[in-house]
Amino acid sequence: MFDENVQIPNIEENRETTLPIFGPDVNLPDESIIEGFKKKYPGYDIYAIPIAGQTWIFRDIHRDEYYKLRSQTGPGTTPEQFEEKIAKLCTLYPEAVDFGTGKAGVPTILSDLIFLASGFEPGAPPVKL
Repeated sequence: MFDENVQIPNIEENRETTLPIFGPDVNLPDESIIEGFKKKYPGYDIYAIPIAGQTWIFRDIHRDEYYKLRSQTGPGTTPEQFEEKIAKLCTLYPEAVDFGTGKAGVPTILSDLIFLASGFEPGAPPVKL
């Protein structure tokens, strides 16, 4: 799924070197909106990433939310449909996204990043003892 060496940059620690990944036409919402997300979701980490020419802001998912989503997912739900549910739950910006009409890979990438940010990937490979 992921390269275990992938690191998610922290904008708060180094804004000058992190924000250039968005390119010259960065369309991040202003700082007050980002601060609003942080206040609305205390205890969650907030992330931003450019995907397919659009800036996306998302949050991590907590275990209770993950269990609830899993329990609401029927046996006929495809992995892609579950990815969309994760992406819809955790995407903060743009608001009210319809993943059914956008680029096909966006919800997959977002759900992968949400899982990564939520600790679903080990920090290192296991060591045989």
